[in-house]
Amino acid sequence: KVCGLVEIRREVKTVWKREQMCIIFRHDDFPNVELHAVQRWVKVTTPAASLFIPEEALTEEDAAAAAASTNAQGVLGDTINH
Repeated sequence: KVCGLVEIRREVKTVWKREQMCIIFRHDDFPNVELHAVQRWVKVTTPAASLFIPEEALTEEDAAAAAASTNAQGVLGDTINH
């Protein structure tokens, strides 16, 4: 079990000669490296609360909480265990 992964985005990638939905993530132990795994084999354990909330729908308090959980690259990520 790998802990501390932060989801950056999801995209379709070619894995084993097949187009598959993958989760692209980062880890603090691997700076400037994007890792990926096929979505089927990944479980998100702590989702980012405001990931799918439009910015204009956030209150000032929500926006402050989202800003606090945004990483140095400006990506609001999920914590993932693989």
